[in-house]
Amino acid sequence: MNGVSAAECERLSQDPLPSRHQRRILISADPDGTSTGPDDAGPADLQRAAARWQRQYVGGVYVRVPGDAARQNATVAGFTAAGCTLQAIHFYRPADVSALSLLAGRIDALPLDAEFDPFRAAELVLLGATDVVGPYPQRDMDAARSAAAYVNSRLGEGVLALPLLTRVPGTTVTAGGPEGPAAPGRAALEDHFADTARALAAEAESRLEVFDALDRLPGGGDALPFSAALAGE
Repeated sequence: MNGVSAAECERLSQDPLPSRHQRRILISADPDGTSTGPDDAGPADLQRAAARWQRQYVGGVYVRVPGDAARQNATVAGFTAAGCTLQAIHFYRPADVSALSLLAGRIDALPLDAEFDPFRAAELVLLGATDVVGPYPQRDMDAARSAAAYVNSRLGEGVLALPLLTRVPGTTVTAGGPEGPAAPGRAALEDHFADTARALAAEAESRLEVFDALDRLPGGGDALPFSAALAGE
């Protein structure tokens, strides 16, 4: 197969934006200095935006946290102080999701005409992210989008979400608003990370099933509906 460029995949998938309840937003609270996103939103902007999305019952809000414990505590404390709760916002560490490496390998094997980090691209596909807020490498987001568009075009259905960088909505601190909950202790936070990792492991299994269905397609043949490819027809 020939390589598929990001521009071609963009042309192949022009799906309408998902509804509020279908959106899955990734907030990158783990800056690595490789990108800044569409605006220069700081930590407080991301925290207020997450609290606003929580109040709007957006389908899912995931927060990527730093790797060391001290920064994890500080990051989560900032979000809870803004009004976020561990019941509504999903904080996670990529290293906790062991299946991420399997998904990265499947994405890396696709005929994508780009250089990218397959683990960072796989993270977006795993989450089913429709929106990406905060610092995230542009080339990895483009690769995830291209991978999803390629898979969708081959399977004939929009089974994978196409992530987009999203500008942080304007938010202000409302006078007299409810105070945020107390920051969780370390034990509670570790339990939360473990619960989120288990949920993401299940998500990874469903994404890998999509790639298994892709493998069952006849080489060079026409695209099949995902349900037929999944059944091996």
